Amino acid sequence: ANNGSLTNVTVTTNGSTTDAVNLLSSSGINISRNLIRVKTKPQPSPSPGGSFGVFLSSSLYNVISTNDIATSGTYGDSAVYIGKGINNNVTYNIIEANNSDSSTSNLAGIYLSSTNNNTIYSNNISVPTSNFYGMYIKNSSGNNVSNNKINLRQGGTSIYLLSASKFNVIDNNFINQLIPT
Repeated sequence: ANNGSLTNVTVTTNGSTTDAVNLLSSSGINISRNLIRVKTKPQPSPSPGGSFGVFLSSSLYNVISTNDIATSGTYGDSAVYIGKGINNNVTYNIIEANNSDSSTSNLAGIYLSSTNNNTIYSNNISVPTSNFYGMYIKNSSGNNVSNNKINLRQGGTSIYLLSASKFNVIDNNFINQLIPT
């Protein structure tokens, strides 16, 4: 899809491996002012994969802004995933990635993989499960990650740069490490 919008709707999934919003090879899409909820259920082994709140792959010049996005359950994935994307904007969202399965290795509020020149700005990200990530940035370059607030459970990682991620600007982000009582 190109040059469209998904605005002012509620998208809810309650299953195993369903993304709430999935864009493949898309450009010029505006995803804004939505309530997006993904709740997953236990998966058989081996699991076919998790579910994302917003999933973009091979997409460019898209806007994800002012949404309330949450993933939860026993086998979820990241709230926002961008893979092989260029020049996408993720701004002013409320994002929560919550998963009770500690064997899931890539749970993050925002996950960037092999993506370049994106703007991740002024999001409020919560990851209340230990051992997961506020942002996971893999093989990605030239991204601007700034003015985000990241709330983590003790044992979580705020922003994780991995494997050939270079020339990214990480600036003025607020990290709050939550300590269990």
